[in-house]
Amino acid sequence: MKHSPVRFMVMLGMPSLGLTYAVTILTAYLPSRLVQLTNPIIIGLVIGAEGFFGLFMPFIFGVLVDRVHFVSERSKYLIPSALAMAAALVLAGVEHSLVLIGLMVALFYIGYYAYLAPYWALYPDLIPPEYSGRSAAPKVFGG
Repeated sequence: MKHSPVRFMVMLGMPSLGLTYAVTILTAYLPSRLVQLTNPIIIGLVIGAEGFFGLFMPFIFGVLVDRVHFVSERSKYLIPSALAMAAALVLAGVEHSLVLIGLMVALFYIGYYAYLAPYWALYPDLIPPEYSGRSAAPKVFGG
């Protein structure tokens, strides 16, 4: 069976584009919304919560995802976490309470890291055998 490299890259690249776009919206536009509610230190703490969640969420969801080996089983993690991210992003944009915006940002980051583990695990599952050697690790220093 012949695989189209363009179709394959679009299939695995579009979610990455969506994740990048969502994080950009949150980190670039939410601070301008929060400036009306609080001071810059609190804004930095709310947006900087990504680091806090980034420390432990990949371990939690990584363990769960490593126990499943099929794309359909991994989608059980992908779909709810994508919906949680989308809902949190929309609600953070229309909410007027700092506490609720903070909770929406926390929900966004939980969904973000819950999405990343199964998304990264899709690569070895979906890479055609003829590309697997080139896809295992990025080239470093142009080598």
